[in-house]
Amino acid sequence: MQRILTITALVLAGVLLAASAVMLILPIKDTRPFEAGHDPGSVSMLLLGDYGTADYRQRRVAAMMEAECRRLGGDLFVQTVGDNFYPDGVTSVDDPLWDDMFESMYDTPCLSQINFYAALGNHDHGGNIDAQMQYGNDSLGSGRWNMPNAYYLHGHGRGTDNKVLVKVVVLDTTAPIDGQLAFLRSAFEGKPDAVWRVVIGHHNIRTRSEKYHEDHRLLNALLPTLKALNVDLYAAGHSHNLQLLEFPGEPIYTVTGGGGAHTRSLLAPSPAEDRFISRALGFATVTFTPTGLSITFTSTSASFFSTLGVAEDTFVADRDCLQAPGGKACLRMILKKPRSNEPN
Repeated sequence: MQRILTITALVLAGVLLAASAVMLILPIKDTRPFEAGHDPGSVSMLLLGDYGTADYRQRRVAAMMEAECRRLGGDLFVQTVGDNFYPDGVTSVDDPLWDDMFESMYDTPCLSQINFYAALGNHDHGGNIDAQMQYGNDSLGSGRWNMPNAYYLHGHGRGTDNKVLVKVVVLDTTAPIDGQLAFLRSAFEGKPDAVWRVVIGHHNIRTRSEKYHEDHRLLNALLPTLKALNVDLYAAGHSHNLQLLEFPGEPIYTVTGGGGAHTRSLLAPSPAEDRFISRALGFATVTFTPTGLSITFTSTSASFFSTLGVAEDTFVADRDCLQAPGGKACLRMILKKPRSNEPN
């Protein structure tokens, strides 16, 4: 009898220990009710990339996104930067990956209320990209998925003089880019109708990633057009890490390839241009107002056995500085919160 009690106690202790370990490794979904507010003076965009894995890494980032969504609680949306479904996209609108990697992954009370605008990545091109467009165009599932075409435009908020606060052009950088430049010009050229101009593409123009280097195809064909159109921000993924880069006379560059895939190494930093680089899981929140923007990277460890400590790094820039001639540096850090309970 004593032996049975001892074995039972050991089994229960093992179960409790395993449960505690799982709670540290895998986040528990926040299912508390949430009612979104509205801030007419700002728009926030959550940048998410290289995420469609359905494993613990994607779940960690989804939990952090729900917390950020609740914190913001206003006019916000998610903008993906591609590689929405690993390893080879989806086969159809009925592919089970829609539920595994999107619907049930981001079904928490706040995220379930906001729209996801999606860009295509190279892994998405391994499957049926028309199905990703059809899923949104037919309002399937929860109706949150938006991809009207392989490249498209969407706008949000109101700035001064009845301008759109932020206008976003989404490109398909896996496909030939030259044919998309006319669409990009038609969105911005001779149209001072938006306070902020943002372009989304999966592949990097600038990056500090060890595996993927600067894409000379985009450097030669896309960057001159972005500069001519006074684009403020180019957001990409592809590099499986988090980066914020600032080159004089060019758009601000964000890389948010830490949404769920395994992370990758970075090159040695270049202090002149690098504002933030981290081999970590996470996403970026860009908040636009009529007078400035803020960019916050929310990150955590990709190690399976790490605790769920969350880091935050926030940078701001004034609109007047970004519009000034001469291409001076405008980004400045206002918050650096390291991950708690684990080494940096």
